[in-house]
Amino acid sequence: MKAYFYEYEKERNVYVVSVAMPGVKKENINIDKDGDGFLWIRVNGDNPFAVQSTYFTYMSRIDEEGIEAELKDGVLKITLPLKSKTLIAIK
Repeated sequence: MKAYFYEYEKERNVYVVSVAMPGVKKENINIDKDGDGFLWIRVNGDNPFAVQSTYFTYMSRIDEEGIEAELKDGVLKITLPLKSKTLIAIK
């Protein structure tokens, strides 16, 4: 199984996960999230029995509907936006 190099980075209101995936086509990458705070990355090759996968955990502060991913120059970049803070009015 091939290991992919990755790094986390926090920008202003988002977390960014960058995964080095040289030679991998975007058609062979599946990204999904489950309800338990896991973001799964699966890479399918020519052999259907050779699926590679890894996962990342993310906080409840992440806006799940705003998660985006882009594959460019062999790097998969996943953007995880933070939910905006809600101020509670005092009565």
